[in-house]
Amino acid sequence: MQKKTEDLRWVVDFELDKDNRLTRLLWMSPDQVDLWHKYHDVVINDNTSRTNQYQMPLGVFIIIDNKCKTRLVCQVLVSDESLDTHVWILKCIKRATEQAPIVMFTDADPALDAAIPIVFPETYPAHCIFHIAQNLPKNLKAKLGEKWDDFIKQFYHCRNSLCESLFKQRWNQLLNNYPMAKDYLLRTLDKNCRSWARAYLHKIFTAGIESTARVEGYNWIIKQQLKANGTLCELADRLDSRLKDEERWEQFYQYKQATTTNTISAPGQDLFPMVTKVLDKYLTEPINNMIKTEISQCLFVNANMIEINDEELNCEQVCCC
Repeated sequence: MQKKTEDLRWVVDFELDKDNRLTRLLWMSPDQVDLWHKYHDVVINDNTSRTNQYQMPLGVFIIIDNKCKTRLVCQVLVSDESLDTHVWILKCIKRATEQAPIVMFTDADPALDAAIPIVFPETYPAHCIFHIAQNLPKNLKAKLGEKWDDFIKQFYHCRNSLCESLFKQRWNQLLNNYPMAKDYLLRTLDKNCRSWARAYLHKIFTAGIESTARVEGYNWIIKQQLKANGTLCELADRLDSRLKDEERWEQFYQYKQATTTNTISAPGQDLFPMVTKVLDKYLTEPINNMIKTEISQCLFVNANMIEINDEELNCEQVCCC
């Protein structure tokens, strides 16, 4: 609240119960609000426990910037993970940013899934395939027994279908072939197939994301320097330290871009001028440089292969002589 008094751009929302105890707290720095405005296309959310002595789950929202870096844009502490709490969180974000995510990746929490269309009806909810992959053996491996290996192969074959009609055909076939798994599949996955099946997800921009791995890794980094019996102030300090590290990296990158010249080799630009022109027009500089580097590396590898083949040919000619 002191930071918000000093800078009105800070976002701080909280709620207290009847005993004047903290039940909900959400905060975003001015830089985080700016990042949300720039990169709200794909937002990834996850909650983690055991970060403080009050057992308040920590909710983390991250985005991916134009340098493919993971950036923290919002953090929240709550006393529960109910539908009402998730609605409150999303409403606070909406009021602060006035920008709805295009896609939001979650771990398929039913309460959050129900809250997203209430606050952000235009947002596409996507589910983490890793969490689905973890839950399948927990719930079905014992039931299917020897049929498990065949089932999981057929499941991923179905999940990776690019055509909707083909996906539905393979899904129905999966349900018929494995009646022991039918109840679980219908109860947990069937109604949300648009959130995890590639036939639907490949049509929207997801920045290459298929899971919540980035935010899971972010939580792991934070928890490495926290104690389960730590205070909320210690948690806030750790998050603040992480944000400062991200800002320092951004400043270093900008300094590096301003003081160094482009060292990318030119063969790709000479051989593929139209491709280079399109890259320069549509891509940000970091992504553009990465792709040009890959083109140059491929050309270098191919050139070496040609040279090796020539040497082998010469050796064969010598042997024949």
